[in-house]
Amino acid sequence: MHGKLSRFDAVYLLILVAGGGLRFAGLGTQSQWVDEMLSTLNASLSPGYILDLCWNIEVHPPGYYLFKHFQLQLGASDVWLRLPSALAGLLCLPLAYRLGMTLAEDRRMGHLAMAMLAFNPLHVWVSRQTRPYGLIALAAMALTLHLARWARGQSPVFRASAVAWNGLFASMHFTGILFLGAQLAALALMSLNRLARADWRGLARYAFWSLACIAPSAVYFLHARFVRADRWISNKPSVADSAAKVYPVLKDYLFLGYQGVDALWMAQGGLVLAGALLALRGGRRAAIMSACLAGGVFALLILGGYAAHLTCTHLSFLLPASTVLAAYAAHRFLERAGAARVTAAVPVALLTAFLVMDARIFYSPERSPADLYGPADRYRAMAGFLAGLQAPGVVPAFDDQTDASAVLWYGERLNGGGRVLGELTERDPEALLCYFAKPTNWRATDCCIVHKQSGLDLPFLHQGRVGSLDLYFRKYRREPVIVLRAGDGAASVTANPDNVLVRALDFRGLSVILEGAGLGPNGKTFYLSPSQALIPGECVFRFDSEAAAPGTALAVEARGSLLREGNSMEMLYRVDSGAWQVLGSARHLGEHRLGGQVPLPLGRHAVDVKVVLVFGGRSAFTMYEPATQARFHGVTASLEVVGGTP
Repeated sequence: MHGKLSRFDAVYLLILVAGGGLRFAGLGTQSQWVDEMLSTLNASLSPGYILDLCWNIEVHPPGYYLFKHFQLQLGASDVWLRLPSALAGLLCLPLAYRLGMTLAEDRRMGHLAMAMLAFNPLHVWVSRQTRPYGLIALAAMALTLHLARWARGQSPVFRASAVAWNGLFASMHFTGILFLGAQLAALALMSLNRLARADWRGLARYAFWSLACIAPSAVYFLHARFVRADRWISNKPSVADSAAKVYPVLKDYLFLGYQGVDALWMAQGGLVLAGALLALRGGRRAAIMSACLAGGVFALLILGGYAAHLTCTHLSFLLPASTVLAAYAAHRFLERAGAARVTAAVPVALLTAFLVMDARIFYSPERSPADLYGPADRYRAMAGFLAGLQAPGVVPAFDDQTDASAVLWYGERLNGGGRVLGELTERDPEALLCYFAKPTNWRATDCCIVHKQSGLDLPFLHQGRVGSLDLYFRKYRREPVIVLRAGDGAASVTANPDNVLVRALDFRGLSVILEGAGLGPNGKTFYLSPSQALIPGECVFRFDSEAAAPGTALAVEARGSLLREGNSMEMLYRVDSGAWQVLGSARHLGEHRLGGQVPLPLGRHAVDVKVVLVFGGRSAFTMYEPATQARFHGVTASLEVVGGTP
């Protein structure tokens, strides 16, 4: 030890370097996915908006969004935004080593605990996202280490740093409140059973100051749970439903369900369970405390009914306890087998397994663990496309709150094109907007409507510090956010889901409605104007060209009612009889089931409709089935139909 590293110190450093490399390598390679971008989108708005968002919509306190808000003031690249999670992931590794040492007073145990966390796919993933779970894992690790040291008599139960960690954890995620509950229960049980030195005064101080520290966050959680009765945390599933939900979540939590190799996650789960049983049998107080924390919080999640919306990342706070218990079991097995000296080879084996089992999903621009939500580079490609729409007087902009429009942040900061729609309504009233509509598929060329800003009427886009909170409500209710209406192409916000209206048209694969000379296809000027409704409450839009040339425009009206059977919808289409004599018909097309081919007056053509039906404030169903598509002179028009009337 004098002047040089021992072999085991070298193991420590190698694990630290390798673990850090896995967390920092190519940190900006993959595009942010939906949840990352929504987190950044929310954080990019005002602190007042964030507070209202968490009070009225979110189930989590505002701490993480506020932290990201101030981080955005210093930079906005993917690497910069993901850096706190990567640093938190790296800091977890020395703490895991110390926690392992606390359990067994053996460096080899520390190396095992450190390696099992360093090369855990879930911990690598949460350490590479601009989401709170990397920071949550760090807070849980620090608290688990503190209580394990208390159980061993190495630390007093009350420490100001532990109180601060509780406050930080609870401010970012509601599970921090459950984690504190599990801590206090474990402290009381171990004190009552004389598994640790009872310090009731210290325990009372720790409980009081920790509860005081999380109180502001608890207010948000209790409001969501009991006042708003948010469906994610108030809709208690049955025991059977919870069990059915917990099983796949645990599978992914233990090893990300890695490539369908059941042996991996089952082995990890077996080690965790074995570590807990060995700790109980051997009276290992620090290990017992770790097991109590893991089991206690998980029990609270299930008993509280919070398993209805549970994914493996939500359980990242269990990583410290579960990995150290698995390491404890592996350490004991190696000792009993007389193979303790080969412990140094275990980290190499774990790293090799991580790399062999297709670690590319964490670093490739084509694939990611979030591939369920689409290709890893999808949103970056969309943002690049929108940035390429730059033209004099044209500013790409985005609706403030939809999954697709989370690309707002990319378009604005990463590619330099695009601003929040709300900002333009105040600062640049003469600009032309490229409005990010719901795409019919996830291609960059299917996403925009451009209309003249000067005619925009957004009655509640700005309500003091609430900002666009109403739009956030509409995202989850599947109500229309912005619809075009009568009045020379003006736009309005509506929430009336009584009828169905045409919201967006895809023209020549570009999904844009253009206003202004020279901006249309082939240099033509195009306008959007309504035709006269023939039925009260009917909503009809006409996509007109300047010269009304044959085959360049289409007027379609959709009026529907829900059919309870078969997830289908009766639609009534009408071709306007006024300006559209060039299309050759004024007759009604009749009623047709969604998904069928609807003959237009053009004869050999059909119309493709995407329907999102809304009634009673909730989404009935969403269909993306290709149902109609109209082609004329090589031009394709796709119609997006959503609930609502202007």
